[in-house]
Amino acid sequence: MDHFSKSIVETLREPLLILDDRLNVVAANPAFYRSFQMQPEETIGQSLYMLGKGQWNIRALRVLLEEVIPKQHTFEGFEISHDFLALGHKTMVLNAHSLQLENGARDVIVLAIEDITDRKNAEDKLKKYTVELERSNADLQQFAYVASHDLQEPLRAISGYLQLLQKRHGEHLDEQGNRYIQQSVEGTLRMQTLISDLLQYSRIQTHGQSFEITDCTLIIKQTLANLNAAIKETSAVVTYDDPLPTLTGDSDQIARVFQNLISNALKFCGANAPDIHISAKAQAGEWLFSIQDNGIGIEPEYFERIFIIFQRLHTRREYEGTGIGLAICKRIVERHGGRIWVESKPDAGTTFYFTVPNQAEVEESL
Repeated sequence: MDHFSKSIVETLREPLLILDDRLNVVAANPAFYRSFQMQPEETIGQSLYMLGKGQWNIRALRVLLEEVIPKQHTFEGFEISHDFLALGHKTMVLNAHSLQLENGARDVIVLAIEDITDRKNAEDKLKKYTVELERSNADLQQFAYVASHDLQEPLRAISGYLQLLQKRHGEHLDEQGNRYIQQSVEGTLRMQTLISDLLQYSRIQTHGQSFEITDCTLIIKQTLANLNAAIKETSAVVTYDDPLPTLTGDSDQIARVFQNLISNALKFCGANAPDIHISAKAQAGEWLFSIQDNGIGIEPEYFERIFIIFQRLHTRREYEGTGIGLAICKRIVERHGGRIWVESKPDAGTTFYFTVPNQAEVEESL
């Protein structure tokens, strides 16, 4: 092997062997010695099958290599798994080509070896994790079914009988007794709302609509119409960029994100009349939306916590709600391939940001 060829072989990061027509080792690169813990003196001139006390005597490999020179065969991407005495289990991908050296007077085989053991182990772990995740999702769906059917009915019965009790016998109860009944009814209603929200959260991935062209301007107009009573009650001013973008997504879920974020801005306004602005801009293959308000703000230490299911920063006496709205927003945005975050200062307003891939821009770049 000339100096130039030898330099190339030694530079390669993947293990490589040069074999003669009898499958004896002509040369090996440093990566081979490092990967398989061997020395040149126990490698050069030795039969491949004798290396490492016969550890390379692999039947499937022999069948392939013994046909490379006689039949001018090559093979690429041949995957084998083998247990080495010193190294343990290895999974390798092999490429072999014949090559003429010394002006065609000699044929050799170039055998490149890629150790993919770590990758295969990671793939196996990922498959196992995927199976466990699918099982977990199936359990969640089963729970959602139970929650929507088996739990709602007794709650409705409890609430109904309590209200009937109060209607028929309320005049015989003192103020405290009537208050207990009213609090019990309110508790069952909160539980029903909580179960309904949990059901919606669990079904975002599995019961969403297929993605389609979605006009965000129309979504905002409909959302503001739905929130008209709350907007009037708080004397809110809600503005938005016109037009907002058209994107590819689940229109109902996108509408849910806007409704939850605008509802929060109306709710957490403090003493101020809410001033809310919705905007969007294109950037690096995605749309960046923002919902800015002038409300009570959020301490930075809670920026991550607010997106966790059932995490509330205020008591129910201060602000109504189940503490699941922002978790639903996060799950929807992630289903669309985006991300959501918040920027805020106490008493200085809050801005929620979320992104959705700009499918049109992505397609144009392909």
